[in-house]
Amino acid sequence: LDRALLRGALGESITRAVKPGYARTVREHEAGHFLAAYLLGCPIEACLLDVWSAARDGRFSGAAGTVFFDPELGKAMSDGTITREVIDRYSVVVMAGIAAEATQNGKAEGGQSDEAALIQFLGSLDGGRSWDLARIRNQARWASSQAALLLQEHGLAYQALSEALLRGESVGGCVMAIERGIDEAFGRNGELPAQTRARRASAIAETAPEQSTTGVVAPTNSAVVSAELEERQRLIDERLRAINEQLAREDTTWTG
Repeated sequence: LDRALLRGALGESITRAVKPGYARTVREHEAGHFLAAYLLGCPIEACLLDVWSAARDGRFSGAAGTVFFDPELGKAMSDGTITREVIDRYSVVVMAGIAAEATQNGKAEGGQSDEAALIQFLGSLDGGRSWDLARIRNQARWASSQAALLLQEHGLAYQALSEALLRGESVGGCVMAIERGIDEAFGRNGELPAQTRARRASAIAETAPEQSTTGVVAPTNSAVVSAELEERQRLIDERLRAINEQLAREDTTWTG
């Protein structure tokens, strides 16, 4: 349960491998999974981009894809105490392939197996009593938006990773490419976007008691937070149009 295989973008069959643009689309898709998993602390075991190699590797069941670990997920499932944080992390990594396609191309051509994996995972929790199809669909859209934002914030790392995959780099080489992209974007030992948001949220939380007792509002923090929320929502709305259209076209996946 601590290992997950996320399959490629277009149905992952050998017959689809001859489709024009297939290799680029799969690379963009798998780079999304790979980068999201890495940034969220899930080690990558393997990433294969072509079905010919995958057909020779028993871990991939003949499908291009990415295999990653989430030890916390495995432990939580075994203990029966899975947390929302674990669910959300898995959901974001699963939906990151579709988000990457939509971000790069304005549309997502595939990802049906990713959606099926999310449905199977969420539907297995407490016998499916808490996760009906409507809630699963909402979780998928939320996870897609978070993945899109994550990839947008780490655009240089995503580009470096895509180029490393194109060169056929190993998992270690791909990780080094990500780190170079992060260093270029934020500087060595620089603050990442998620750390910036956490720091600002903590600062706002610390000022909240003082504001409630004095009746004084801190206009600077309020303005910053408001602007960030508006910009974040704009980015999410802009990049999720294609994702939502893709999910809407695949109601048979959700209801079949």
